[in-house]
Amino acid sequence: MKSIIPSQVRFIANIYLSGLLIFTAFRFTLLVVNWTTSLEVPTGILVKAFLMGWRFDTTISCYILALPFLCFNLLSWFQIKMERPSKWIFFLLFILYILSFFICAADIPYFEHFLTRITIAVFAWKSDPMFMFKIAFADLYNYPFLALFVFLTILFIKTLIRFRRRFLFQYSHEITGKVNMSRTKNIVISVLAMGILFLGIRGRIESKSPIQWGTAYFSNYHFANELGLNPVFTYMRSYLNSMDPDNIGIHFMDDTLAVRTVQRYYGITHAKFDSPIARSIQPKGDELKANVVIVLMESMSMTKMGLDGNTENMTPVLDSLTKRSLFFSNIFSAGIHTFNGVYGTLFSLPSLMNQHPLQFNDNNLQPFTGIGRTLADRDYQTVFFCTHDVEFDNNSGFLKANGFKEAIGESDYNSKEVYKPTGVPDDIMLEYAVSKLSELHKNNKPFFAAMLTGSDHGPYHLPDRSSEGFKPHTGTLEKKVVEYADWSIGKFLRLAAKQDWFNNTLFVFVADHGAPFRNYYEMPLSFHRVPLIMYAPGILKKDTIIDRVGGQLDIYPTIMGLLNMKYINNTLGIDLLHDKRDFICFSANDKLGCVNDSLFWFKLFSSDREYLYPYKTRQSVQLIDKYRAQADSMKLFSKAMLQATQWLILNKKVGPQTPH
Repeated sequence: MKSIIPSQVRFIANIYLSGLLIFTAFRFTLLVVNWTTSLEVPTGILVKAFLMGWRFDTTISCYILALPFLCFNLLSWFQIKMERPSKWIFFLLFILYILSFFICAADIPYFEHFLTRITIAVFAWKSDPMFMFKIAFADLYNYPFLALFVFLTILFIKTLIRFRRRFLFQYSHEITGKVNMSRTKNIVISVLAMGILFLGIRGRIESKSPIQWGTAYFSNYHFANELGLNPVFTYMRSYLNSMDPDNIGIHFMDDTLAVRTVQRYYGITHAKFDSPIARSIQPKGDELKANVVIVLMESMSMTKMGLDGNTENMTPVLDSLTKRSLFFSNIFSAGIHTFNGVYGTLFSLPSLMNQHPLQFNDNNLQPFTGIGRTLADRDYQTVFFCTHDVEFDNNSGFLKANGFKEAIGESDYNSKEVYKPTGVPDDIMLEYAVSKLSELHKNNKPFFAAMLTGSDHGPYHLPDRSSEGFKPHTGTLEKKVVEYADWSIGKFLRLAAKQDWFNNTLFVFVADHGAPFRNYYEMPLSFHRVPLIMYAPGILKKDTIIDRVGGQLDIYPTIMGLLNMKYINNTLGIDLLHDKRDFICFSANDKLGCVNDSLFWFKLFSSDREYLYPYKTRQSVQLIDKYRAQADSMKLFSKAMLQATQWLILNKKVGPQTPH
């Protein structure tokens, strides 16, 4: 009997092809789940995306197969029996492939939410793994992908067992001489196969660089570019990048240059405080001792609202409210996570990329300037409400360390109303808050309350409120929950209007972040553009729509301006009613973005690509070459803001300030 190919080479080739088919099955599933988006992409581009995907799949497969193939070759060259060592090698293959398939399965719903392949950002809540577990397994939407993972895993295991039996049978014939396979031929063919495997790991023939994240960005279609990636590759690449000492912290520019650049943007010519960004705000006239309530609405992107052209009428309450308020129509969230929204809104600092700003560490164990501390120093009663566990994201710890006297969460409500893991429905929390604020009002002191809703976050639960007149009309559960969240705001205001404190209260409604809803760009702007509504019928006598560009960072100073209070603004926010900014920047894990009144600049650090789009017209027209000077100005501003913020935190200069 003659054999041209050694048994171990044939075995590895068969495993490679089997793994490739399963990776392709996951990619095809991603395509089907995003079918509506894929219809915008030419068929030829989608075909190229699959071809690109096979390159990335090959890279991951070859990494997995490299050590087992080397072990098999050494055993074969010295004609050592395979029975016992093959069990350990097979176990290694099993573990590595199963982990890879699980990442592929988890990547599909992750992509649905973030419009990017999975990275280590999935562990943004690693300090609370039980909450992560509950979110993943309480959402029924994830179960089909879990079932797909189980099915493909079983199929792969059966295939692996069958290949192992065939391989051991063929190998035994080779070492007993029943198959004519000389050692020289075995070594030569095996070495050639190892060379091919090495090329597979590199992913490219060019000598300067192996395959990179940015290699997948071959078209002008974001979905096609992302489709071509392998999520195991993106996860491992992001992990390795995070372990690189050069990637720990921000290294955009020299710290001194960054601080001076920020000072120039904010018109700070002389540093009068220990912090180089602190400014003394001295308004004329009497202070307004009004109550302040900030409601951070979960995932309430502007793209869900009628005022942004959405015709599904999901937010009638908010749409109506904008006509009776100070409505800021061009506001952007600091990031894409709830902790970014809490931090940006209450402390007026941008979030550093890939960092959790609320978690205690050596840098965050210091006082932060923020609206809670500022109002508490003026004898305000300060309280934070959320629907779920108040310790999640270290909300309670960080806020209580910085001006909040009380934090109310899941354990404070009726346990019968709690739906794990997101806690009580929005209207339950808001109704409880009304009663709590009425108690605080009896103390004859003004109050400041920050409220974080949660119903518009998966796993979605739609409470039955038909007896109170709520009857959703949209088709999907996800959209019905948006209707419910909007209805809850209306219920909250109706209850508040009956209280003695209502006419002396400024209500501020803003989202913690947006959502990937009607997206147009590689960095989903719908994740950042959020409504900002300041409603106070007993205080504000003029309803105005303000189209100035701004961000969550500006909410604290703008509120202080409305209260006409003297204070030291040691933040990077401005009073949008009295000042004007040219740019606002924001981040999303490994993405950095910036907008002015018409252009959207952003950079994807994973692919090292920059873009400039006319976001007001929602056109995907790349303008970076045409308006390079504009793009460079926006890039400088964004990098300086983050670099200066990091410097301020590291040097412990973000706390309350007194003049020199």
